Amino acid sequence: MASMVSRIAEINALAERSPGFVWRFHNPPGFDWLAPFAGYFGAFEPERIFFNMSVWENVEDLRRYVFETAHVELLRGKEAWMLPALRPHLALWWIPGTRLPTVEESRQRLAFLARRGPTREAFSFAKPFPPPVDVTSIPDARQA
Repeated sequence: MASMVSRIAEINALAERSPGFVWRFHNPPGFDWLAPFAGYFGAFEPERIFFNMSVWENVEDLRRYVFETAHVELLRGKEAWMLPALRPHLALWWIPGTRLPTVEESRQRLAFLARRGPTREAFSFAKPFPPPVDVTSIPDARQA
């Protein structure tokens, strides 16, 4: 994992400069982000777990960053630092523009994807879902 870990700051900075980037998780001091995943991944060595969570304006901007920038170099070498996943290790989902996701929510979405496959509640790049229609933006016909 050393070659991947040595590039984390570079790749995170690249994400933050990329079109569509909104926010990424920063582990606050004293917060145990691993705790929610204890039952999800089974037995694991905490020092070998890499966690990243970010918010993007849309799936296409995230897809471009992941697969069309230097980030893809880490994916090409993932066999060297990542064990084959027995359960989903990436979940995408839509959130209202007024809040940020939580670590616990990310575990719930991964588990949901593992149980039901891709749905509007949790999906992957292979089968993305469009954003939900914001009903508050639809004009009320009685006002027309």
